[in-house]
Amino acid sequence: MKTLTARSLVVGSWIVAGLSMPLSALAASNQISPNTIASSLQAETAQVDNSPSAQVEPTPVQTAKPASKPLQGGVSKLEDLLKATESTDLYKLAVDKLSKGIKLTAEEYRSLGVGCVGMETDRTFFQNIAIISDVYRDSPADRAGLRKGDRLIDDRDNDEAAKEHPEIPRWKVTFGQAGTQSQYILLKHHKKVPITLTRMNIEDIADDNIRHEWEQIISKLGNPEQGEFEGVGTNPLSYKAVGNDPDDSQ
Repeated sequence: MKTLTARSLVVGSWIVAGLSMPLSALAASNQISPNTIASSLQAETAQVDNSPSAQVEPTPVQTAKPASKPLQGGVSKLEDLLKATESTDLYKLAVDKLSKGIKLTAEEYRSLGVGCVGMETDRTFFQNIAIISDVYRDSPADRAGLRKGDRLIDDRDNDEAAKEHPEIPRWKVTFGQAGTQSQYILLKHHKKVPITLTRMNIEDIADDNIRHEWEQIISKLGNPEQGEFEGVGTNPLSYKAVGNDPDDSQ
């Protein structure tokens, strides 16, 4: 089993950071408080007076040119987002099997709607720079042109407990749903480049081993309520905290 060493799996859906923590050591955190994500788009139709008296020559309008153009990567997986809502029976079956520790099928994992952007990072704890250590083949991060060694700015605030006791390594988990977007800032040639990635379903990860690892993470941490994929849980990194025996490295 793969071991995380001061590494984060930054996949939009789960961000798992830790020191020398095997994936098998992950367990559900009681501190995760999900908040529902919902978004909607509504088209507006402008009413125009086409009478001759209303015809006015348009006046050129100058708009500010953006400092940098955001990179877009990945294929939108909004259909997976819809499946997670519409396939109610399959979703409930998957959640029920998770709660009982029963292995899920690929389609049952897909019905959960857990998404990822497809990259892993190494970071120094409590600093805001992350270095990409791996990019999953054919993932949103890969299609956006992100590569191993690229640097990202991490603007997330550290929790108060971490600030008070920086000597204690901690792991953090956040949730994101397939089909939604995640924003990053890339440091490239001394410039800050904003990046927007659309999360793909974890079942679309090309590498079988990586996909299996994320299925195991879901099995260990459980799944949030349908649509409630935003939330952060932080615990001191210890075998007692994650509920596993120190000798369990498989």
